[in-house]
Amino acid sequence: MFTCPAIWAVAVAKICGTFGYYLLSTKLPSYLEAVLSMPIQHNGYINALVYVAVSLTMCLAGPLSDWIRTKYQVRTNVLRKTNETIALFGEGICLALIPFAGCSELGVTGLLLLSMLLYGFTTGGDIPIVSELAPQYSGSIFGIVNSMSCTCGIFAPLIVGLVLGDEQDSLAAWSKVFYFAAFLSCLGNVVFLIWADATPAPWGVSAKRSAPKLSRAPPARLASVPEDIFCRSSCEEGQKNQGVFSQSVASSFNASPLSPSIGQSS
Repeated sequence: MFTCPAIWAVAVAKICGTFGYYLLSTKLPSYLEAVLSMPIQHNGYINALVYVAVSLTMCLAGPLSDWIRTKYQVRTNVLRKTNETIALFGEGICLALIPFAGCSELGVTGLLLLSMLLYGFTTGGDIPIVSELAPQYSGSIFGIVNSMSCTCGIFAPLIVGLVLGDEQDSLAAWSKVFYFAAFLSCLGNVVFLIWADATPAPWGVSAKRSAPKLSRAPPARLASVPEDIFCRSSCEEGQKNQGVFSQSVASSFNASPLSPSIGQSS
């Protein structure tokens, strides 16, 4: 399991993409307040919209990917890597463009929302590929990989604090933060494109699941076959015995001495 390149590719992609997500989740209020001097009320609205944007595409990207695969017969590998490219490259490009927006509230807000809107396509990329790569161990592998990516919630604020130092309100210092996050997103996507694979690994598929199922007749039907034969033979034997009994009665009646006297009296 731990020597499979595809699993490590998924882990690297999740870590690199999650860094940008946790960067905005933890440090976006500070950036909007320190650099853009945005009032606290507008600051709260934008932070809420960021979560709405990423939640929207996370709910839609997965079912949309399945529909495209079913309708147009798209290969699973192609579909997963396309979604991951939209998510990570899209997030990286938007984060890299934020410093060029300067102090424009509209430009910065639009890029922030667009970055999280695109990041939601991971539900069609690195999230479902784990269950396709190793169906037998998908729960364990996803738990390990997701736990590794959640460490970015600890390290992202620490790295931002080290980069900013005493320049919390400096646009140039914040530009380094966004460039670094953009670089990680693009790096994670490149690793995913090269080594990730949705083809089930031999060690990740159960032998019971891969073995073909043999079709068998229902037990009730099998039990009813000898019963029907037995009933049919019993009925035929009963009819035969009844015929023999009728013939014996008729012959005994004809042979009786009372039969001539009955005929004479009549």
